Amino acid sequence: MNKNPKHLWQEKIWKLLAKQSAPAVVWMLVMALYNFVDTVFVGRGVWTDAIAAVSVVMPIQMIIWAFAMAFGVGSASIISRRLGENNHKEVSKTFWTFQSSNLLFAIVLSILWLIFAKPLLTFFWAIPEILEAWYEYLSILLVWVVFFCFNMWNNNIIRSVGHAKSSMIIMLSSAISNVILDWLFIFKFKMWIAGAARATVLSWIIGTIMVLIYYFGKNNIIKAKISDFKIKFKKLKEILSIWISSLARQSAASVTTILVNNLLWIYGWSLAIAAYGIINRAVTVFFMPMFGVIQWMQPIIWYNHGAWFKQRVKKVTILAVKVLTIFTTIVFAINITMPWILINIFSKDIELIALAVPAMRLMVLMFPIIWFQVVASGFYQSLWKAKEAFWFAIIRQVVILIPILMILPKFFGLNGIRYSFPLSDFLAAVIIFVVFYKDLKKCWA
Repeated sequence: MNKNPKHLWQEKIWKLLAKQSAPAVVWMLVMALYNFVDTVFVGRGVWTDAIAAVSVVMPIQMIIWAFAMAFGVGSASIISRRLGENNHKEVSKTFWTFQSSNLLFAIVLSILWLIFAKPLLTFFWAIPEILEAWYEYLSILLVWVVFFCFNMWNNNIIRSVGHAKSSMIIMLSSAISNVILDWLFIFKFKMWIAGAARATVLSWIIGTIMVLIYYFGKNNIIKAKISDFKIKFKKLKEILSIWISSLARQSAASVTTILVNNLLWIYGWSLAIAAYGIINRAVTVFFMPMFGVIQWMQPIIWYNHGAWFKQRVKKVTILAVKVLTIFTTIVFAINITMPWILINIFSKDIELIALAVPAMRLMVLMFPIIWFQVVASGFYQSLWKAKEAFWFAIIRQVVILIPILMILPKFFGLNGIRYSFPLSDFLAAVIIFVVFYKDLKKCWA
């Protein structure tokens, strides 16, 4: 169908929030729940060290997610802008450049894993107690990673053209399948940690099938010609200019997780790694609605920026700030007063819970101001200000957090690792607020 998502520039901003944000938030929560559900079933159905194994796997999953998400965001941005300009010829070229280049990436990734699996294990310091489980779980995921990447890429595009509800349905179907299959493979078929991986792969395949159904359905508004199925390097360069900040943000989280896992092994033990893995997944669940709001915000900015409706860009950014301020304050209050709510879902190990509860309180201590980085990075990325988006994406987790992590544990041991997170959150928030508020205030006054 050859039509534009006119509601992105015609409807009132708050109505768009009500219509678009819920599917976007659900979509991001589903991404968090993939790891969340695996960890819950592994923790309940296998053993505590298996949680540590899945936790050590998380940085690699996050790196893959970073590449997939970044490609998707970059392509979706260009497609939305071209739709805003009513340039369907460029939409088709971008769409097929995106599909062909990302398919190639996923295939290469699987091949590299098969070749370099053992050195990768050494790099991530997989300790003997969890090495076998770690290798078994990750090998299954990476051999079939093409389905995960396909889902990530194309759900970004589906949301970018205003069909957030369709994207939500696809992701929910995949996530619900993952829950059912996890229970079936782990508890009924006794496949244990391999069962968790197989359940995840099958849920990816289900999501892929549903994406294809969408593209061949009547609601698809992207008019793409098969003759454009090739990599056009000019388009690829354009995608990568937006891709880099998303990649930086997600990769920074992976690098930080690797460093923290190594420090926990030095200053703690496998139980400390398991506790951090639980907290990391729980906090990710809280972060995902924040990214979901940004996922709602960006298509509106992309489209309106392309159509030159600048005041709507400012309005949607301010509304996102207000919504996330309320959300992060609520998350902070719940986790300060009742941090055990999510932790108890993962495990009944008393020692593990005792270790995780105080660490969770510290992890969310600065949550009410953590939205600065999320909104600022998304804002600059949406306006194609790649330099600003890149720096805001890495300032908290690379520029500030990593040096603090290298210093504080030397003086405070295991507690030094815990203290590093709220301290870096505070310092990053101050810096980002000063710069972002100044730019937003002068922007289209």
